[in-house]
Amino acid sequence: MAFHLVHITRLTRQVNYKRRSSLSFPDVLGAILSWVKFAGRSLYRSDWPACFTKRTAYNVLEDGRINWCKLTSGFLAGLLVNAGFIFDNRANLAFILDDTIMPRPQGKKTELLANGYDHDSSQYKRSFRDLTLGLSDGKNFMPVNNLPLSSKAAKNRVGAPAQTIDCRSNAGQRRTLAMRPMNEVALILLQKAQECGLHASIVLFDSWFSSPKMFFQLRRLGMHGLGMVKRTEKVYYRFQGKLRSVKNIYDTLRREHHRKYAKYLYNVKVKAHVGTQEFPLRLIFVTDRHRHDTYLVLATTKIGLRPDQIVSLYERRWQIEGYFKTAKQYLRLTQTKIQDYDGLCGHIAIVMLTYDLLVWQKRMGMDKETLGDVFLRMEKAMPTITLITLLAGLIGAVRHLCKQYGVPRTALNNTIDNYLAGLPRRLENAPDLTGCTQFWGT
Repeated sequence: MAFHLVHITRLTRQVNYKRRSSLSFPDVLGAILSWVKFAGRSLYRSDWPACFTKRTAYNVLEDGRINWCKLTSGFLAGLLVNAGFIFDNRANLAFILDDTIMPRPQGKKTELLANGYDHDSSQYKRSFRDLTLGLSDGKNFMPVNNLPLSSKAAKNRVGAPAQTIDCRSNAGQRRTLAMRPMNEVALILLQKAQECGLHASIVLFDSWFSSPKMFFQLRRLGMHGLGMVKRTEKVYYRFQGKLRSVKNIYDTLRREHHRKYAKYLYNVKVKAHVGTQEFPLRLIFVTDRHRHDTYLVLATTKIGLRPDQIVSLYERRWQIEGYFKTAKQYLRLTQTKIQDYDGLCGHIAIVMLTYDLLVWQKRMGMDKETLGDVFLRMEKAMPTITLITLLAGLIGAVRHLCKQYGVPRTALNNTIDNYLAGLPRRLENAPDLTGCTQFWGT
């Protein structure tokens, strides 16, 4: 059903699937999803149907011509547009960028395998870094696309060399991007998501991606960045006419006894620099929950947001960590023996499609409190009636009743004036109420 809703046949042509076989791409994709991901089995131990073998699955996953990034992005775009999945428009849609380590300790012959640093164990391991881009509305997180990264330094690559780096093919482009810096690849993933029709106004990321250059490049793509900034002495911002580091700005604010708030410490506007270009940036200093004697720094180019909104919006970034945990523990993200780089990209793409389908089924399920998306659909058809409109309607109804029963106009005017005088100041001069009383006075 989901394949029919997202027009998987049209998507097959767009991702460059070409095989001389009686099995179509939806058949192969559906078999892998059903027999491997949803059944919790491996490719080797799955019970395939008579017309399908594990070699067929491996051949499709290792096909270097297939554009897996476009498949996952296009599949999610079709799921949101055609399958009735409604994001809550009252919340800002946000892209989320992050990476996770995919260890392969015994994969000496795995293509482009590299020594990567694992922050959890504080050790270097043979692994890939799975750079992932997702989309969130605050309630639901859905992965968009990804790329497993190697190392840009040749001395750190311990696996087999790349089979091809010919950028005229999808296989060559993938391998070339895998050896480029992570921030550059992140921008390319965002561009590919936009080309597939997925748009968001803001991008959330941690301190690994945060730099003035990253914020500046996101603005050139028409998006705002929101991330945690490192407290380093190597990056300077213009504050009070001087170039200062984040730590120096914090010490200045504390020395000048600036006001502190409940949800954050300080809120300042600074100027960031990239070459000769200068752009505004808002810094939010927040108390670290785990260590109350220190602080964290959030930065964003979306100056119009309130500080409490910035803090609340950044809390969404943790949703991608939940996806990584689910993908590793239940969807076998790291449990694959594929040594071909194209096959690894295909394996991760299947994991992302599985997660998208699970989130879609959960979202479209019957919820006792909201009955799925019925309230969001009704909200579009029935506009919200404000309190001022209700009061104006009530006064109008009373006016007609008084005319019908012959109540003196002066007595009604005095009653309405006394009633309006007791309202809060922000309501007593509202245009709807003023127009209603003026109409009655005539």
